[in-house]
Amino acid sequence: MKQKTHTLLFLCTLSLIYTFIISVHAEDNTAQTCGNTYLEPEIVSNFFDAHFGSHLEKLVGNNRLEIKSLHGLDDALDSLGNISPFDIEMGFSTANMYLWRGQKLGSDTSFQPFVSASPDFEPFGDLVFTFWTDITKDTPGKNDLEYDFVVEYTFHMLELLKIIGCDESNCCYPLKKLLDFNLSTGYIYYWFPPATDDSHEIYWKLAYNLPFNPSFLISHDIDAGDGVWYEAGISQDFDLKLFVLSTFATLGYNHRQWGKTSAFSIFQFGGSIPVSIGTHITVEPFLSYSKRLKRTSTDDETDLVHDELLGGFNFVIGF
Repeated sequence: MKQKTHTLLFLCTLSLIYTFIISVHAEDNTAQTCGNTYLEPEIVSNFFDAHFGSHLEKLVGNNRLEIKSLHGLDDALDSLGNISPFDIEMGFSTANMYLWRGQKLGSDTSFQPFVSASPDFEPFGDLVFTFWTDITKDTPGKNDLEYDFVVEYTFHMLELLKIIGCDESNCCYPLKKLLDFNLSTGYIYYWFPPATDDSHEIYWKLAYNLPFNPSFLISHDIDAGDGVWYEAGISQDFDLKLFVLSTFATLGYNHRQWGKTSAFSIFQFGGSIPVSIGTHITVEPFLSYSKRLKRTSTDDETDLVHDELLGGFNFVIGF
C-alpha cells in the first residue's frame, strides 16, 4: 500500500510539474503570442509545420496517402449511421506477436478483432461498450486465447462545468487549461477459455488537452491478476504532408499485477500512419519498441517481459 501511494503521488506530481512548466514558459512569451493559445496541443504541430511544412510540400506536392471516397460503400455506411442508435466501430489489429504491457503473451502472429458501440450520451460525456478478442496461431488447443468485455465512461471537465452553471470565461487561461482534461473510468472483464482463471479490472485515466497530450492511467486488477498498473504517456501528431505520423511514448510501473514485485516495468515508444480509405475506413500501420526496465518486474515465474519490436496494422470501420 505504501508503494502504491508513493507511485500515485509521483504521477500526480509529475502532472502538476508538467502543467506548471508549460504555463510559466508560455507566460514569458505571451507578449509574442496572438491570443490565449499557448497551451493548446496544436502549438507543437504548428511549430513543426512552420519550420518544416514548406520543405515537405516541395517534396510531395499536393499528393496525399489516402483514398478520398468509395462512393457506394460510403453511401451505404452513411445510411447505416443515420438509422443506428449507436456510433459503431469494428475492425481488427494484426501484429507479429501479442504484446500486452510489455508481456509477450503470444510469440506468433496475433489477430485481434473488436467491435464497440457508443450511445448518444451528450452532453454528459461518452459511454462506450467494447468486445475485443485475441487469436494467436501458437496457442495450444483452440485458437481462442482471450475475450475482453469493456465498459468505459468519459467526461470532459470543461463541459461538466458548463452543465452545472460555472462560467469558464471567468477563469484565467492557465487555470482554464488546468481544468481542460478528460477523465475516464472503466471496467474490463478478462475471460481466457477454456481456462478458469478469468479476471476483473477497473481503471481510471486522466488525459490533458495540452501540448504533447499528457495522460496518466491507473488500472487495478481485483481478481486473478491482483495488482495495479500505472502508466504515464505522451502523444503527438505530425503532418508530413504525404501522411500524418502519430507518435507516442509511455512509461509503465507494475505493482504486483500478475507477479510478485513492484518496479518500473517498461518504456515503450512508437508511431503509426493512419490512412483514410473513403470516409468511414481507416488502415493504420504501426511500429513500436518496448524496452524492459527490470527483469522480474512483471512476472517473476515465467519472465514474459523482454525488449520487443512490435509491428502490424489496424483496420477500422466506423459509422
